[in-house]
Amino acid sequence: MPLQESTELKEFKIKDENLYVNCRDMKGSTPMHKAASNGHYEVIELLLDAGASTKLKNNNGTTPLHCAAAQGHFEVAKLLLRFGAPIDAKANNGWTALHDAACDGHTKVVELLLNNGASVDFSDINGSTPLHRAVTNGHGSVVNLLLNAGASTKTKDNNQWCPLQKAAACGHEDVVLLLMKTCRYDLNAYDGRTPLYYANRFHHYRVGDSLLKAGASDINEEFERTQRQKYVGFDTIDEVEFLLEDRLTSLQIAQTIDFNDTSQYFVNIPLCVVQ
Repeated sequence: MPLQESTELKEFKIKDENLYVNCRDMKGSTPMHKAASNGHYEVIELLLDAGASTKLKNNNGTTPLHCAAAQGHFEVAKLLLRFGAPIDAKANNGWTALHDAACDGHTKVVELLLNNGASVDFSDINGSTPLHRAVTNGHGSVVNLLLNAGASTKTKDNNQWCPLQKAAACGHEDVVLLLMKTCRYDLNAYDGRTPLYYANRFHHYRVGDSLLKAGASDINEEFERTQRQKYVGFDTIDEVEFLLEDRLTSLQIAQTIDFNDTSQYFVNIPLCVVQ
């Protein structure tokens, strides 16, 4: 059975001097990559004893540490770091191990990497930092760790999205609230594409309400358009119930719109004032 395929490797010791422990498969992965991906701690110990490298990259540019971080294998990642795994090595897509761990919400691995000096603000080929990745997937505990480590809330990706805009567009209210503690001053500084604009554009009205209560301004042309559409595009009963529960906010929003054009936009406006 090939070394990379063996699930019984931990049952024997590597003594054959002719055995090449850094051999690669068609994707460029070594036995170390495979063991790290699957969290096989004892196998990795054997490979390390036999001289296997922790630094080699496969065809995608990923190292064994990337593999362990992506799967949340804390003890394996810790072992690899102890044996010299490059903590900030970048894969072909620009991801570091911290990107992998942050994207999938592996809090313990994120903390491990940060405590070992991982760079918190490296950007991938799309301009996304680990914070962008954690925010997009709603991993609040990871976001908190990154913020405490000094992650920038102002960095924009290649599409000019900052983390707060991402959180609002994705509807992650807890993450939005967490970010606002750090970047409250940014709420209206987006040239019309504010977090509030994106929250309403993607129908995340509870997030929009939180932003309004935090001081976000709703007076701009782009947002005004999405507010009109808000009343004709309900997707779920929950959205309607939320507006019914918060009649005052809905009426305040309505006051910012030109009522000479109500025939086109306010088909369902009675929902906002029903007792």
